[in-house]
Amino acid sequence: MGMFDRPANFGEAFNVGDRFILTGLTYEGEIGTVHGKAHRTTARIVTRENESRKPEPFTMLGDGFAEQAKRAERGDFPCVVEYVKVPTGNGDREVKRLERVEVDPKAWYEGDDGPPLDLATVAASSTSGSGDDTPF
Repeated sequence: MGMFDRPANFGEAFNVGDRFILTGLTYEGEIGTVHGKAHRTTARIVTRENESRKPEPFTMLGDGFAEQAKRAERGDFPCVVEYVKVPTGNGDREVKRLERVEVDPKAWYEGDDGPPLDLATVAASSTSGSGDDTPF
């Protein structure tokens, strides 16, 4: 990636329920958007469609992603994750997160999707920050 290239927007490339290999997650700080302040995170992702298996950067906005990036450690990667939205318990608000899938990244890349996530357990264990997730 060159100095004038920008990472792709995560929300334009992925949908809730998508799984991929996460090789890194970095909190970039707070930015201003047309919707107000948002927390920006950069994820390094490998998809099955990526034949080179070289991680690609994606920009993510939201409290859930930011909180996960702040807690991330080198030993957390690589891992297979699923993009989920979980209720915050604050009205009908949801927070965007990445949840680990118990499958080896190489096995996943070769076609093993791993077990389904129990979203009730994910929601109950969510530590999502304020729940003021960016709506896009």
